[in-house]
Amino acid sequence: MHPRRRTVKRALRPGLLAALVVLVIGACGGVEKDAKPRPLPEEAKALQPGEYRSEEFEPSLSFRVGEDWKNAPPETSGYLGLQRGALGDVQFLRVEEVYEPTRVGVPNALEAPKDPEDGIALLRHHPYLRTTPPERVEVGGVKGERVDAVVGDLPKGYRGRCGTDCVDTGIVEGIPPMKIPLAIWEGYKVRTIGLEVEGEAVYISISGPDIAFDQLSISK
Repeated sequence: MHPRRRTVKRALRPGLLAALVVLVIGACGGVEKDAKPRPLPEEAKALQPGEYRSEEFEPSLSFRVGEDWKNAPPETSGYLGLQRGALGDVQFLRVEEVYEPTRVGVPNALEAPKDPEDGIALLRHHPYLRTTPPERVEVGGVKGERVDAVVGDLPKGYRGRCGTDCVDTGIVEGIPPMKIPLAIWEGYKVRTIGLEVEGEAVYISISGPDIAFDQLSISK
């Protein structure tokens, strides 16, 4: 899942997301005593390598980035985004609503599941997505479930809220009253990791061009 916007479709360099080397979520991991993670800038800006923390996103998290990363504002209680140029991105999400697919017309918005495994199951059983079998993972000391998804066969005459070559997946909170729509685009692969943190369903979305995605990774 990623915000419903166009991204230049260029091949990813090997190890793109391996530059995101440390992730600590909420109170489950904690930050080392001597570490002083910085807040993200309010405007889109190149990030110096090092450790950063969320300020608006809930539950709080910290992470460390390498070179060539920038933030993708706005950071809100339901969205925190990072990009490496036009090559790929990572989002942390608390999904408010999900879309129920329809064969004709735009999909219907429904309240998002409280359990992240149910959210992963919605992707797995979506009729217009092709997905991998779910895998158990651990990120920042939190156990969860992971699935990869790409756009599958779309019905003739299909048109979603995002257009004709994409699948709407959900909505996260932007700056009120704005909402940020999420979608998966043809030619892209999206890896979604569902975690339960402090009783909240939190998703990590890693997206990039399908042809190079298998070279990507995120550290645990």
